Amino acid sequence: MTEGLGNHSRNNNSNTVTDMERDILIVRDGDRYRLLHGHLHLVAELSLANAICVDVIDEGVARIVKGRGGLLVEQGGRRLPLFRGD
Repeated sequence: MTEGLGNHSRNNNSNTVTDMERDILIVRDGDRYRLLHGHLHLVAELSLANAICVDVIDEGVARIVKGRGGLLVEQGGRRLPLFRGD
């Protein structure tokens, strides 16, 4: 099943989305996520914070966090890897 991620915000203290931009596009790909658009914006946002919140269409809010092996998408108590969509 494929779900898109669009709205996001830099917010380390809560799981709310306050910034309604849609320039970061991530889709669910089985047991991982793929970044399809907005890599530079995502990297810039994460250079200012340890995590950003993203509104997952049909799933709710997820957090993108920096992990040891790369970026992870946190949602519902799970952490799934985030890969570039190349």
